[in-house]
Amino acid sequence: MNKRNYQNKNIVASYNNMTLQNPEVMILVKHSESIVDKHVLDIGCGGGRTTAILKNLSSGYIGLDYSLEMIESCKKRFHNLKIWALRLSKCMVLKADLHTSLKQLLIRNLERLRQSLISYRIKGIEGIEQEVELNLGSVFLHKEEIQEKIKTNENKTLWQKYFNFLDGLNKTLATAKNIKQLVSPVIKLIGIGNG
Repeated sequence: MNKRNYQNKNIVASYNNMTLQNPEVMILVKHSESIVDKHVLDIGCGGGRTTAILKNLSSGYIGLDYSLEMIESCKKRFHNLKIWALRLSKCMVLKADLHTSLKQLLIRNLERLRQSLISYRIKGIEGIEQEVELNLGSVFLHKEEIQEKIKTNENKTLWQKYFNFLDGLNKTLATAKNIKQLVSPVIKLIGIGNG
């Protein structure tokens, strides 16, 4: 149901005119110090309602959404930012001049990353980090095949987008892990939780 709604041109257009609600503004103000100069991975960025604020606070912004229509709207407003729809990447893979095994590898890797982002609240940073590592490992195992296919511009662009996506995730994970490593000992000392 949501997927269909967020592909509706009228709903997408309405998001361009929406302002943040007071509770959203309060949350962003409250957490702004933990965002400043950090990498932000905005999962479900939609048409970019929070993008303007997050991009200005952070040192690196990456937006993800499943709605191609929302992503296109967000890209029009923020053309200099990294904003991706994983479905779009899958379409690119399917259209690319790649051997079936490489197409399957990329689609499987993208799907696993997507699932790790969806289950972030369950598996946390470690789940996403594990998928990034598995993605890199599987690519390394097929490096000769990939190097051969990168010779065409179309395939080179596809692989660059894929690696840029992995790099953005990796930078965001590194920042989040550093914060956790700094905060956990303090939390334990104060006795608030088990960190």
